[in-house]
Amino acid sequence: MIAATTAAATITACSPALARRETEADVVIIGAGLAGLHAASLLEDSGAKVIVLEGANRIGGRVHTLLDVPGQPPAGGIQIGSFYTRLIAIAKKLGVELTPGGEFDRSALYAIGGQAVPQVQWPTSEANKLVGGERAIPPFVLAQAIGRRMPQLSSIGAWMGDEGRALDIPYSAALRAAGASDEAIRLIGCNLDRGHLDTLSALNSARSAAIYRSAGTDTALKVIAGGGQKLTDAMATVLHNYPRLNQVVTGIAESESGVRIDVAGSSSITARHVICTIPFSVLRTIGLQGPSAEVIRTAIATLPYDHASFAYLSAREPF
Repeated sequence: MIAATTAAATITACSPALARRETEADVVIIGAGLAGLHAASLLEDSGAKVIVLEGANRIGGRVHTLLDVPGQPPAGGIQIGSFYTRLIAIAKKLGVELTPGGEFDRSALYAIGGQAVPQVQWPTSEANKLVGGERAIPPFVLAQAIGRRMPQLSSIGAWMGDEGRALDIPYSAALRAAGASDEAIRLIGCNLDRGHLDTLSALNSARSAAIYRSAGTDTALKVIAGGGQKLTDAMATVLHNYPRLNQVVTGIAESESGVRIDVAGSSSITARHVICTIPFSVLRTIGLQGPSAEVIRTAIATLPYDHASFAYLSAREPF
């Protein structure tokens, strides 16, 4: 069976018990980022033999600390919200220190309608075409402000039931129903980091809001002392089998007897199951074979995926 999620793909092949002795592992996990390392830990705790394959020459995936750049800035995940309960629990268990931080400078310069508008001038600017009380709201928080007027989920898990189905409408329609002006909807669309307002479900916004509310009054952000890689390095170190680095997976083939994982420049690995935690942008390059391959190829090709770029500047001389 092959299944997919919006952030990663999971490919699983089931085999008879007799096939266990013919495979090298119960589970092969592709990707040694947060998801892959956590999955490996859970499976090892349950008694499974696990092999983790990582295509890069380091642990961490999209958790990456630029140790060779002044200030050792992050090139991936930065903030840890108070609602990241699993991640916080893992850090405490492994003795990885979390410190306050991760807040961004919210001052901004808006380029709207051919005009450059400092944030302090936004409420009275001619470029501000918002309506009524919207005019005082900075564009980058319009979605949150209007979202407070939209229907809410009663709990995080409620998105999977009738409440969620009722909210599974275009985000643009939900914004209009909440009283957003055309200009507010336009600006929210400009600041959208994935998809389009007409194709993004309002349920996504409602579920995110429910997760944020679950943190209660403690909304302080934290960072990992010494960089995010401190956590993923610690997660890898406690595994029974340390991840295999520089293992670029080129193909995954499922059959009745298990799964074969092809690795560039190396022999194939056989397992009863495989869990793939790498981003769709990379998964697109891996050949898939088996009865479920066509389903997952379609999901990989059609689901949207976010791209993020970081640029860090280092001065050659003091200024």
